[in-house]
Amino acid sequence: MDVHESKFLINLQQPNIKETKEKKIVFTPTVNPQDTVTNVTGKKPKTISLDVVSLLKRALEKNTIGEDILSRLPSADQIQYLYGSEPIIYGLEKCTNYRDSVIKKDRLIAPAGIFNTGTNLMNNMMSNCKNGNQHLAQVPWGKHSPASWRNRHSTITSKHIKQDNVLPIVMIKDPITWMASMCRHKYSASWRHTADHCPNFIPNKFDKGRYPAGHIRAEIRYSKHNVTYHESLLHIWNDYYSEWIERTTFPSLVVRYEDLLYQPEHVMKEVCECYGSELKPNFRFFTGSAKILTGPHIGGAGLIDALINYGNDTRRKEIIWYEPDLEYAKKEINGNLVKMFKYRMP
Repeated sequence: MDVHESKFLINLQQPNIKETKEKKIVFTPTVNPQDTVTNVTGKKPKTISLDVVSLLKRALEKNTIGEDILSRLPSADQIQYLYGSEPIIYGLEKCTNYRDSVIKKDRLIAPAGIFNTGTNLMNNMMSNCKNGNQHLAQVPWGKHSPASWRNRHSTITSKHIKQDNVLPIVMIKDPITWMASMCRHKYSASWRHTADHCPNFIPNKFDKGRYPAGHIRAEIRYSKHNVTYHESLLHIWNDYYSEWIERTTFPSLVVRYEDLLYQPEHVMKEVCECYGSELKPNFRFFTGSAKILTGPHIGGAGLIDALINYGNDTRRKEIIWYEPDLEYAKKEINGNLVKMFKYRMP
């Protein structure tokens, strides 16, 4: 489904913003479904050698990797089957515009993205860029907040920052594995689900209650007065990234989590250069969980687990096991986004 309707209720409690009533917003795709990676990145695609064993040796600073780990690591072919052989970074063609419009000393980069997409990993990886003082832990309007909140909302610690100076680095993840992550750690998202049925769109015997719409709706409660409503868990992903890709004109980069995981040096080289910096000579990897393991972050995957899990297509195909859910997902997923970022439906 390439045009989506979702209901949003947003009240940002800013002096210049009036409380809004619930209204319907129609997301109309503006991206040509025939776009190739060249169109997405603004550069000729680069085929990168995928050597997970070599990457892990450098990350762990070891010459050998135990057989118990080697036997579970995905091959280059398995990774390429799922994600292709070159990174996909949306928005590189706007880097020159950003550098021309913001003087060097005022430039800032900061991670953004919906929950469970690797924003903490990106935050850590940004330390590989020179000029580390030009790196924020999150965009000033809140790293998980919708793109439309830019210049309409500020976090408590970011009120002094000029938001137009910030280049958002937006993390996106395969919607299938993202929904599995949401089932484990839902953050401020809410939808009726159980451990036996999640991800879930169409109610079955595990789902109690009434569902007048015939499917299970979702919401994100950023705060008491800041709530967004969505047709389903899947539509949270649709709506969030539709806004970044199809409704924003200011410079930003959208980076696949999987590329940051399997090809971190190439991705970070592009990120650093976009805002006028460059990679430091000794690349720093992060092998533990990128999250502080408290509250909803407990159980976060370290590098080894992530390399294994996100390259496992068999595991991925088992995430949506209920056939009506799978049919709903195939019908409702934003086809433009999936094609642009080359994600595969099960």
